[in-house]
Amino acid sequence: MGSLLSALSGFAILRFAPLHPAHDAIESEADAEIAADGDVRDTSESSGIGA
Repeated sequence: MGSLLSALSGFAILRFAPLHPAHDAIESEADAEIAADGDVRDTSESSGIGA
C-alpha cells in the first residue's frame, strides 16, 4: 500500500510541477530539427560529459 501511495504522490508532484523556463524553446528547436532531418541533437545539460 505504501508503494502505491508513493507512486501516486510522485506522479502528482511531477504532473503539477511547473515546466522548466526554457521548455518551450527547447521543444520547438527539437521539433524543427526533426522536421529538417529526422534527428535531434542532445540538448541535455550533461551532453559532452564523459565523451
